[in-house]
Amino acid sequence: INNITRKVSKAIGIMYKASFCLPQKALKTLYYALVYPYIQYSVSVWGSTYPTNLNRLIVLQKKAVRIVASKPFDAHTDPIFKDLQILKFNCIYRFHISKILFQVKNNLLPQAFTSMFSLNNQLHCYYTRTSKQFHIPKLRTNIKKFSISYQGPKIFNSLPTDIQFSNTLSSFTRKLFTFLSNNQ
Repeated sequence: INNITRKVSKAIGIMYKASFCLPQKALKTLYYALVYPYIQYSVSVWGSTYPTNLNRLIVLQKKAVRIVASKPFDAHTDPIFKDLQILKFNCIYRFHISKILFQVKNNLLPQAFTSMFSLNNQLHCYYTRTSKQFHIPKLRTNIKKFSISYQGPKIFNSLPTDIQFSNTLSSFTRKLFTFLSNNQ
């Protein structure tokens, strides 16, 4: 995370210098070229840590979004994220985890991934309201609660059913992005 914050910080410096001569659309493209790749790269692995570890990166993302929108450094960022249709860090994390679990549910990933997760109807033979949802394991420690085997089912099960039961990966990602950007 420290390495990523260092790289994002350099990219924000470039964006700030470019903000004096580029329009908002070009700055948004610059955000997606210089900042977003670092934030979303392997976020499913390192994104579920303590909030204090992620705080600096979240602050840097907010700073980048303010630069794109040409807002002052103390402007509230929620409306800016919504206007620019840029996902916040926690939504990026939820997006990538949900995408992985959709691929697991539809057997689009190798067997090593599918063995990490199980549906409730695979654990018992009777019908319940949650039988088609992923099983959330019972855990004792916070370290294990930060793992993808716990966070993944928890996040995916919280999605609306019309998103969970999408037909294709592209329709799933489109619906998920719309849902997350409207509910951040």
